[in-house]
Amino acid sequence: MMQPQPATELAMEAAAAAQKKFVVIGRGVSGLTCAIVLLREKPGCVVEIWSSSDVATTVPPTWVWEYPPYKVEPEEASKRWSRESLDEFEKLSHDPETNVVMLQIANMFHDVQEPEPDHAAVLGKFAPYLTGAAALAKAHSLVWPAEASCPPKFKDAVSYQAPAVAAPEYLAWLEAQIQSLGGT
Repeated sequence: MMQPQPATELAMEAAAAAQKKFVVIGRGVSGLTCAIVLLREKPGCVVEIWSSSDVATTVPPTWVWEYPPYKVEPEEASKRWSRESLDEFEKLSHDPETNVVMLQIANMFHDVQEPEPDHAAVLGKFAPYLTGAAALAKAHSLVWPAEASCPPKFKDAVSYQAPAVAAPEYLAWLEAQIQSLGGT
């Protein structure tokens, strides 16, 4: 029969686990976010970021979040990650220091699209979420405000609120979060 460990031994094991060292590869959005999550969820851990440069060089100056992620597998896991990311970016959009803003965007299609069953559930909470003729009208107002109508080659659209990120400023904000959490 196994003997229970003394409380001090358990406390020492817990302290040792908290002092684990993690290495994150890359200074892009994913790497910096990973470092923040580790520092928040494992207090006392050491996080080092390894990168070929001091700043991310592969991130475009501005990018817009897209749902669902294009050709990312496994599909259900990528959709879950995407929904969680949308929620987090929406929260961040309330803090001007992050340089994340919510914008109305429109995706236009040459053919009528089958509706994705989870789009309205995921994107609808950030109204307005529009499909079909209403989305085409919104796309028209966003893209061709001076034109009388949308070009006829477009038959369908979806329009929704999505986060847009000013990457250099957002990366600087992520770096500041890492510093405030004791990371390097």
